[in-house]
Amino acid sequence: MGYQKIKFMSEKPELSKGMYWGLFVLGLAACVGFLFFGSPWFWTTLPFLLTGLTGALDGM
Repeated sequence: MGYQKIKFMSEKPELSKGMYWGLFVLGLAACVGFLFFGSPWFWTTLPFLLTGLTGALDGM
């Protein structure tokens, strides 16, 4: 029997930067699409766009 590493709340699961870049690109495409076809609703895509950019640039 071995010891298990204790995980603390401050430790977050590591996601690849590629996943964040993908989220950013999808959010950007959705944002541009909403600007063309549903301009009053484009702001609903901003959380995905900005979260992807922040994660890809190691801002979190």
